[in-house]
Amino acid sequence: MNMHIENIEAKLARANEHMDEISAMSANLVKTARDNFSFRGAAIRHQERYHIYVEDLGYPPPIKIGILTGEAVHQMRSALDHLVWAVIYTNTKERPSTRCSFPLCENPKTFRENFYGNLLQGMPVGAIDQIEKFQPYNFVELPESAYYPLKMLSDLDNTSKQRVIPISWYLITFRPIAEQEKLGIAADQVIKFDERVLVTVKEPFLIASWPSDSPEPEGLLQYSLCCSIVTDEFRFNEGVEETLEVLFRYTSNMIDLLKPYIK
Repeated sequence: MNMHIENIEAKLARANEHMDEISAMSANLVKTARDNFSFRGAAIRHQERYHIYVEDLGYPPPIKIGILTGEAVHQMRSALDHLVWAVIYTNTKERPSTRCSFPLCENPKTFRENFYGNLLQGMPVGAIDQIEKFQPYNFVELPESAYYPLKMLSDLDNTSKQRVIPISWYLITFRPIAEQEKLGIAADQVIKFDERVLVTVKEPFLIASWPSDSPEPEGLLQYSLCCSIVTDEFRFNEGVEETLEVLFRYTSNMIDLLKPYIK
């Protein structure tokens, strides 16, 4: 195997090790948290509606999950920088600039002025074109453009340089439609459940509400609990593991696209 490719894949392998450790921690952590969740008894009737509250989450996720998340993200971002360095070096046989990096630009002007023919000097045009296609500014029309994986990767890596990536509980409560139908709840009476990010619960808050003329769903409340990344820029609706898997997949795909340019 090409030495440069081997080094890049070693970075991805290290990121994967961090992800595996997070998965192992999360499985035990979520089970413990679920076992210690405190709900305020049965549904409470108030003003013609039933309500269910969460009273206590117990404790926040451990800091180590945030640290491991930052380390996994950094290995992925670093792998992309190694990729650009390797492409330039193997095509020019000259050591690239110390500022050489994988670009992630908000607009075409920044890409052209700072990277094309500058910080990417010596990179084959075909490789630059591949990188340019995946710049965040090409996806600004999409509703989810702020969550474009390569942009998320860069933002999270920058966050982890200054602080531990914040991890909070993310609680999703729900009732399957089939169970609603069994209880005779009409479509216009679908139970409204809340989705929110939790650090710790300081006081009871409402997580479910539905009309009191519907049957009380004793024992049928369901919920999903996971650890989620929460930064100033993003609230990741998926759990830490799912978010990292998306970032890992996009990083791997980008590397596969540029591998042929490493001589």
